[in-house]
Amino acid sequence: MASGGLTEARIRAVSELRQSPPEQIARDAGAVWNERRGLLEVPYFNTTASIRVADGKSEPEGRLTEKEEVLTLHYLLGCRAPRATGQVIGFQELETGSVYLPSIVGRVYKPLVAAFGAHPEKLFERAAALGGVRCAEPDNAIKFQAYPRVTVFLVFYPADDEFPADCTMLFDADVRGILTTEDVVVLCEEIAEHLVSGLH
Repeated sequence: MASGGLTEARIRAVSELRQSPPEQIARDAGAVWNERRGLLEVPYFNTTASIRVADGKSEPEGRLTEKEEVLTLHYLLGCRAPRATGQVIGFQELETGSVYLPSIVGRVYKPLVAAFGAHPEKLFERAAALGGVRCAEPDNAIKFQAYPRVTVFLVFYPADDEFPADCTMLFDADVRGILTTEDVVVLCEEIAEHLVSGLH
């Protein structure tokens, strides 16, 4: 999304956010309402995203990218949806997921395979720095708690004698009521960028 589009998205999100009591938004989203500072403080990977209700920007300024600020606003707004059952779904099970599939393959899967295909052990090291933890189910998966109600699983398949390295993303079904599919692509891009940017 271009900078102008992000600005418009922020304005719309802030307008909608201010129509609900911040205490209720915080409860629904697993966040904390800091009334004194006018901030909604929400866990974001292994850090905290502090968003000003007045203008939707983060504190301290520059900690989050503009994309991450808008994504966090959309998360806060989306958490009014009822909770799901804990079912794990694939990207194509999201609404219009098949339409966005080329985007996530090109912007997320291919960069991750290019960066870690020959050295998958480095992926697990980088993931730990982002708060990712290895889990038994799904197989070969790294679990990222992006937000309190948004769980992302990165499943990485190392190369073997028959197949090249590959990867995919899975999600707790709760995400369908919280973020749009475009937001999910942006979130996965952020994960990939953080993982790849740590390589030397």
